Amino acid sequence: MKNKVYYPFILALFPVFFLYSFNVGEVKFSEILPSLFTVLGFSLFLYLVFYLIFKKSSEKSALATFFILFLIFSYGHIASVVYPFHKDYYQISDLYLITLWIVLIALVIFWVGQLKKDLKRINVFLSLVSLVLIIFPLVNIGFFQLKNSLNQKKSEMRTPQKTLEAGGESLVQNENLPDIYYIILDRYASKEILKERYGFDNSKFIRDLRSKGFYVAEKSFANYPKTAHSLASSLNMDYLNFGSESGNNWRPIFDMLKDYKAWSLLKERGYKFIHMGSWWQPTSENSYADENINIYPLPEFSLVLYKTTFFYPLGKIAGIFNERLIQYQRVKLQFEKLESISQDSDPTFVFVHFLVPHDPYVFNEDGSFVSETEETRTSENDKYINQVKFVNSKLINFIDKTLNGQSKSIIILQSDEGPHPERHELDPLGFNWNEATNEELKLKMGIFNAYLFPGVDKSVFYSSITPVNSFRLLFNSYFGTDYDILEDRAFVFEDYNHPFKFYDVTDKLRN
Repeated sequence: MKNKVYYPFILALFPVFFLYSFNVGEVKFSEILPSLFTVLGFSLFLYLVFYLIFKKSSEKSALATFFILFLIFSYGHIASVVYPFHKDYYQISDLYLITLWIVLIALVIFWVGQLKKDLKRINVFLSLVSLVLIIFPLVNIGFFQLKNSLNQKKSEMRTPQKTLEAGGESLVQNENLPDIYYIILDRYASKEILKERYGFDNSKFIRDLRSKGFYVAEKSFANYPKTAHSLASSLNMDYLNFGSESGNNWRPIFDMLKDYKAWSLLKERGYKFIHMGSWWQPTSENSYADENINIYPLPEFSLVLYKTTFFYPLGKIAGIFNERLIQYQRVKLQFEKLESISQDSDPTFVFVHFLVPHDPYVFNEDGSFVSETEETRTSENDKYINQVKFVNSKLINFIDKTLNGQSKSIIILQSDEGPHPERHELDPLGFNWNEATNEELKLKMGIFNAYLFPGVDKSVFYSSITPVNSFRLLFNSYFGTDYDILEDRAFVFEDYNHPFKFYDVTDKLRN
């Protein structure tokens, strides 16, 4: 340790493992590898630069690299202390704080360059500091993995009942299969909530949909209050059946958003699969899809790590990386692609996860871009409703173009969840959903839900149908299956650390 200079590289690994230790239940180890290689490569680059500057002094080069890395990776965390009430302190680009950091970096380089004494003791001390730092997240990660391997019970879904692949009467034949669009509108509230909370009447949009043949289930509610649970349930056509041993390991439920029941049944019938994902990692891409459509410059883990560093505010000032603009471009691209799919002759299943009207609020009503400055001048309600109006107009355009080119297309427009209650915003990780009031549950669980099933009698629908039954009804209506239509129920989980401890809240929603 007296002669080697490993400690800057150990320090470089610390922020990656530190972040991973807090998200080990959601993130696979393979997802952190790009960040690990990047920080190691960058620390080696810094070391070599200082090695040349300090005339091949390995001790000085290591010392300078250590302190520069510390300043770079501590910026976001220091900003959170300086601005404790900022909604997203990692996005702070305060010029005073940035200037201070530049001065500190310059002073570190100057100070190290002026050192004359033997640095071997400092080398040993910082090596020990680096080892102690990295031990804590590694122990936490190891403990989680050990607990998970001992207690994890493979999550299972109850198999849909009475599948009659050949026995039922099919409305469509293999040579005449309709395109199927499953479009998720994240946090799109129910008509009732839009009126009561936001003062917005969504009747015109609903009338337009009905005039085009849609059935709008105005009393529908989400089966679960979070995207992961909600989509895992609807795409696998059943309620979740995780054992309590799953603990706070979210990864099994994320896996259910990839190779799911609805897609596997459509694949057997020769469908092409197009996946349009969001910036949220579990739906950002799907390896089972024939085509992925997304703009995703960084994996979510790498993005969160990047936002804690000093590079993030510098990048914002330079215009190198603008998350809001990327989200704007992503949604616009996906709507454009969505409108062109009906021209493809192959039967296609399209899954779209639009993170709108979910924040960030980057769309005006007319579809123009909302700058960060403009957003700060607009109320939360107005920003949300502007995105609702934008989505409504784009969906009508898509429906008109699709039905004009291929009138037999099946379209499901569905929100996975409603907006968050205010109490949840104050403590999102610790909020106990089982203690939510009836009003909070109705806000979160009330959703928009509309179906276009050409050639199917609307009597098969009912106003309180929920997402868990969407694909059951679709397969029964078009492919001759005989799935039971499940009782429509709503479940909440306790909190972020107990995502599979479920409580039935159906009666609270109906009161």
